[in-house]
Amino acid sequence: MPISIPKLNLTRAGCSTSTAATRCTGRCAAIQRACRWSSSTADPARVPVRPIGGSSILPIIASRSKPLGETIDNTTPHLVADLERLRQHLDVDRWHVFGGSWGSTLALAYAEAHPARVLSLALRGIFLCRKKEIDWFLNGMGWLQPEIARDFVEFLPQAERGDLMASYYRRLMDPDPAVHLPAARMWSIYEGTCCTLLPNPELMATFNIDGVALSVSRLECHYFMNDIFLPPNSLLDNLHKIRHIPAAIVQGRYDLVCPPLSADDLHRAWPEAAYEVIADAGHSAMEPGIRNALVRVMNDFRRIGADKAPRRASAE
Repeated sequence: MPISIPKLNLTRAGCSTSTAATRCTGRCAAIQRACRWSSSTADPARVPVRPIGGSSILPIIASRSKPLGETIDNTTPHLVADLERLRQHLDVDRWHVFGGSWGSTLALAYAEAHPARVLSLALRGIFLCRKKEIDWFLNGMGWLQPEIARDFVEFLPQAERGDLMASYYRRLMDPDPAVHLPAARMWSIYEGTCCTLLPNPELMATFNIDGVALSVSRLECHYFMNDIFLPPNSLLDNLHKIRHIPAAIVQGRYDLVCPPLSADDLHRAWPEAAYEVIADAGHSAMEPGIRNALVRVMNDFRRIGADKAPRRASAE
């Protein structure tokens, strides 16, 4: 049964936070889903948490920037501060933090800034926003998806192809929809095509929606251009602050968008975290193997903060 939660306007990052919840029959812990680019893609119905034994977990879901793709005061420190304001607004002492792709980046950044407020971390499709990861996104995915990568490059005039990110950034930030929308659609289709192991028409239809395309492309490019507004290698360098927190990393073996090397680097630096590579999955959280693994992780973590002693998650 839904619980009504007041809306919170997070004006510092131009965001309005939408929340959703399900009622528990027993004690519950809260989950914060560190959402993807503060975009319109967050869907409470798609959070992979399943009730067990008649009780369920209380999810707190997602923030959305209004207008979509707003970049003013939209930085990683702003978003971390917004998440902390949301926690205080909801009077949650500590919560589980869940994030995939950019959400894994934001989840790590939040946990490293506020480790005392985090019960557990569930991370999927790891993205640490290092230069080699950004270069892979722009130039590497074409080794395995040459057709859509060619379209991505050839969308730009020949004279603009020397620096793909800077050229797309100029177009995506242009106030004229006739300029920014075609670039946004191309960027979004490029990424969406590479998100799943097998073609997924439903996912591609979502990436084709103008609002989704604009928020995904503009904000990704905004953060890439600014190295996510954090010092180089910041997320790995600050792992000592969260090493004690129960954590699980779920990674698709054939993830083209956030390749497994980043998840492997994170786990090697943080061996205390459980690590599971899904052999038959790409990037999307809706890949069956990834979804099943995340359900197992979250159902394991539900013991934490619900009058039971914490224990580390284990991957099957």
